[in-house]
Amino acid sequence: MLDIVRNLVSSLFGKILLGLMILSFALWGMGDILSSGNSRLAAKIGSQKITLEEFYNKFQKSINEINQSTGKQISLEQARKEKIDMLVINELVYEKMILDFSENSNIFLNDNVLKNIIQDLPQFKNNNDKFSETIYNNSILSNFSSEKEFLDELSFVFLNGLLYENFKSTHFINDKIINLLYEYEGETRDAEYFLLEDENINIDFSDEEISIFFADNINNYIIPENREVDYISINLDDYKQLVSISNKILTDYYNDNIDLFITNEKRTIDLVRFYNFNDALKFKQVWTTDDEVKINDYKNIHSIKINRIDEITRDNFDEQVSGKIYKLKNKEISNPIEISDAGYYLVKVIETFPKKQETFESVKNTISEQITTVDAYDQFDEALNFADELLLNDYTLEDISHELGLETFRDLNQVIFKNVPVQEFALKLKKINLNESFYDKRIGYTSDLLLDDKSAFIYRISKINAAYTPELHQIRNSVIADFKIYKKNKIAEDKASQFLINYQFKGYEEFKKYADKVSLDLIILNDIDRKFNENNFEIITINQLFKLKKDNLLKFKNRKNQHGIMYIKDIKSPKNRISENFYNDLSNNVEVNFNSSIENTLGDKIIEETKYEIFLQNINNIF
Repeated sequence: MLDIVRNLVSSLFGKILLGLMILSFALWGMGDILSSGNSRLAAKIGSQKITLEEFYNKFQKSINEINQSTGKQISLEQARKEKIDMLVINELVYEKMILDFSENSNIFLNDNVLKNIIQDLPQFKNNNDKFSETIYNNSILSNFSSEKEFLDELSFVFLNGLLYENFKSTHFINDKIINLLYEYEGETRDAEYFLLEDENINIDFSDEEISIFFADNINNYIIPENREVDYISINLDDYKQLVSISNKILTDYYNDNIDLFITNEKRTIDLVRFYNFNDALKFKQVWTTDDEVKINDYKNIHSIKINRIDEITRDNFDEQVSGKIYKLKNKEISNPIEISDAGYYLVKVIETFPKKQETFESVKNTISEQITTVDAYDQFDEALNFADELLLNDYTLEDISHELGLETFRDLNQVIFKNVPVQEFALKLKKINLNESFYDKRIGYTSDLLLDDKSAFIYRISKINAAYTPELHQIRNSVIADFKIYKKNKIAEDKASQFLINYQFKGYEEFKKYADKVSLDLIILNDIDRKFNENNFEIITINQLFKLKKDNLLKFKNRKNQHGIMYIKDIKSPKNRISENFYNDLSNNVEVNFNSSIENTLGDKIIEETKYEIFLQNINNIF
């Protein structure tokens, strides 16, 4: 957690440490272990130890860092409630695990290596760019309880990076694997299809068929239990009506807080991303010509996409990037800007909106709304506390409504008590779910106060209609309609299956001749990829399409339950068609996923094979 260590190297540490610590440690099941001779330890990991002093120092530093980054001042007690102490012990234990694993695996950083590393660190150099023992000692005193603690953490950072670096995909994945995946992911297909029409299919049926169909699908016709509730609502907006703000209060607020009503400079930009510096530089040379035809041709050839971002502020990017953007003039294009782990970017400023002071009249309504909301919320909150107290004393909905004076907020034609089906009531609750336990309650049950954004509700169950299955004669027309849909679907499916048998190997001309003969529209699909999701196709259909060879037929059913036949006309390789960017994206994704899997596997192995004890009772005793 210390900046002095975090800046030492650019390694995998920051990316994987927290995930490995939190996902893999089973600290909560460890219990309180207090062994003889371990009373001054927070944990013991193999041959490594964490003293209570080391833990407590790091815990305090973590709180200080949180306070500095958030602008808050959380106490030790609050930090413990948020389990920050457990995150700190997790991190310390993992660090010691790496040191123990490295020691057992005969991986060491000897004293000379550590000395060279320390002497090269910029944090410990003087104005002459020489290592300063004075600066080094002062840094240790300011940030660590001892030099050993610093050296342990420094060793951990480098050993952790060394362990995971050895397993990076660059050591294992060759171009053949990338090319196979490239062919797989980039392959597209051309196809044509028609839908089998079922509108003109007449369905004859007997009473016996309807009865059998009803019996086979009886679960589809169960009428579920239905409940009704009475409820009252308490709304923040009602209390806003009671607040009156004078113009003087508004102007005073504006004058006292005038800096709050400054609109900072904004810019609309075009943004283009590249994976390497040279590609970015090449496009800049084309982009600066302002030749629309030339630019579009280059974009199409290299699959470059220009993204428009409207009215950004300096806060949209880190200061280093924003500083470069805000130095540009209108229509000026930046040099390639490198963003760590994201690539290189070109930025073109399209329009600039200068910083300006908002007038009182333009923000008057905003100020009024803010002050009104604050004042109304105090009254709203008081009403909720009162309602909660009334509920604890078994007041009825009618009594609570009267005590709160809800009738004063309603027009004569508005009903205070509303009786609605529970489904309708549930729609009013944006952030509250009526969970399964709701259906265990009986008639007359009155809820607690339910808070939902700017409203609160109290409901009472007023009626329960049990679930039941209607008789066939009561829903006969609905069953007949379902039966017809079922039969049409079955006939269309059988027809598609028969077509597949008759035409599977007869070629495209016979496929097209059939469609023309029965007046079916042929729909053309070009460049279908594996992520294709248009034309109401199910994912399973696209998956099946990519399993078949050219000139094969595919029977399918779309999301509208329409059956159809598809002919695969062509299979296209991505070579000479997809830009280098696609290949680079794929290669990067393979490496990232491979590295992530290896990192997790190795991290789990280290944790599983390391014997460790967490002395929770000792930790609790120091607070």
